[in-house]
Amino acid sequence: MFKKIHKKKKISKSIFISLKYPSLRYKFLILCILWFGTRATSNCIALFSKTLSGNYYLNIIISFIFESFAYCISGFLINMKLLGRKGTLWSQYLIIIISFLILGLVNISKITELNLNFICRFSTSAIELVFYTYTLEVYPTPVRCLNFGINVTFGNIGSVVSPLIYEYLPSWVFLLSFAILTIVHSILLIFLPETEGKPMNESIEELCDKNGNDNDDENINNV
Repeated sequence: MFKKIHKKKKISKSIFISLKYPSLRYKFLILCILWFGTRATSNCIALFSKTLSGNYYLNIIISFIFESFAYCISGFLINMKLLGRKGTLWSQYLIIIISFLILGLVNISKITELNLNFICRFSTSAIELVFYTYTLEVYPTPVRCLNFGINVTFGNIGSVVSPLIYEYLPSWVFLLSFAILTIVHSILLIFLPETEGKPMNESIEELCDKNGNDNDDENINNV
C-alpha cells in the first residue's frame, strides 16, 4: 500500500518538473505548440484535398508517394551539418507558407492547385518526421519519454481541432489561418536549440547548468 502511494507521488512530481525550471519549461511549452500546429496543418492539407479536381482516390495515391519520398529524404536532410534539424524545419515551413498564401489568395489553375497540394503534403510529412527525432533530442533523459508523450498528445488535439475549423471557415480563410500559424512556428523555432551533432542531456541538472538560470536546492536528478 505504501509503495503505491509513493509511486503516485513520484509520477505527479515528474509531470510538473518540466514547468518548474525555466530552461526546461520554455522548450516544453514551445514544443507543445509546435506539435499541435504541425498535426493540425497536416490535417488541413488532407482536408483541402477533398476540394481538388480529378479523381480523389488517385490524388490520395499520389499524395502517399510524396509523403513516402518525404520520409526518405528528411532522414538525410536532418543529418546535414549545413541544415541540421532547425534548418530542415525552416526550409519546409517556408514552402508551406508560400504554398498556402498562393492557394488562399491567388486565382490559379486546377493543375497548379493540385501540384501545390502535393508539395505541401511532402513538407508536412517531412516536418513530422523531423519532430519525432528533434523532440527527443531536446529533452534530458529523466523527462524525455514523458514530455514526448505529452507533446504527441497536443499533436493529436490539433488533429481533432482542424476538421472543426475546416467546417466553419471559408477555404481561403482556412488556408491563410494555417499560413499564419506556420509563420508563428518559424518564429518560435528560433528559441529552441540546434541538436544536430550535439550530445543529448543526461540530466535536468546538466541542462540547467548549460543555461545558467535554474537555481534550486532540490536534487533534481532524483526526479
